Amino acid sequence: MLPLPPIPPRPTSPTFPTLLHTLLTPACPVLPPPRILSPSLTGPIAALQLHPTLEAALHILNGDLPAAHFLVRHMQAEPAVEGMFLHGILHRVEGDYENARAWYGNVSSSEVFASAWPGDSGLDDARDFIAKIETLRKGDRSQRDLIDEEALEKLSRREIEAVVRFCEGKFGVGRVGDAREVWVQPSPEHREMGSKMVIGGRGGGLFRGGEGEGRGRGGGGGGRGRIRGWWLLCFWLVADTVGSLIVSLLPRRFFSYIYFTDRGTRRLIISSDRRLFHKVISGHGDMIA
Repeated sequence: MLPLPPIPPRPTSPTFPTLLHTLLTPACPVLPPPRILSPSLTGPIAALQLHPTLEAALHILNGDLPAAHFLVRHMQAEPAVEGMFLHGILHRVEGDYENARAWYGNVSSSEVFASAWPGDSGLDDARDFIAKIETLRKGDRSQRDLIDEEALEKLSRREIEAVVRFCEGKFGVGRVGDAREVWVQPSPEHREMGSKMVIGGRGGGLFRGGEGEGRGRGGGGGGRGRIRGWWLLCFWLVADTVGSLIVSLLPRRFFSYIYFTDRGTRRLIISSDRRLFHKVISGHGDMIA
């Protein structure tokens, strides 16, 4: 009887230091990334269940801006200044320089900002950094020729690495199973700011505007509201049925591109599991990309 071949060792999941080293090896993002650097790393980053600031930083380095934005939008008010700073870095990377300057200004007196931009001129230096990146992207050729792109890449690396090291020292790299422990409720000022600071410029503003418009019409709308409720119920029932059919027909590889959150823990989930995707279709989770 022939001996059985040895069982190959199970592949180990990448650790935080490994992922950080891998993502810091290429040039740090200066201009908006045309695509996710390594889609295969999105799942492992989320699976580590790091503190959301560290997870968001890794997604930014990977060029996965939707995943990073999902996390930082839950940390856009004090005391989550680290998340607020990362929000500014995210806007800087995606090319929304006006909002980036606003977020940088909001956290300029914090320890995490000083770790990246030290000294009394820290905020001025950071704004000059953003201005040069904006010129590199939007300026004419003669202006772009005056910009040292390699120097900007070094500053970008120094900035995000300083934030990561600060958050690593403050929060550690252990698992945070329930991200609700970290979320903060934004103040009215930050809520208004956040409504204008959605990734891609205007994304999501339509929904906020729609809600405001509906409340403004107010009087005499009770009947329409009841009718709208029945339509929503019918839509939900149809969506649940059709969703099950769609899930059963779509190829498995499709699901590697689905991001959604579990309403129980508010963790970002990236999965190829059809049953988890069905939670989105049937209303038990929120699809974000």
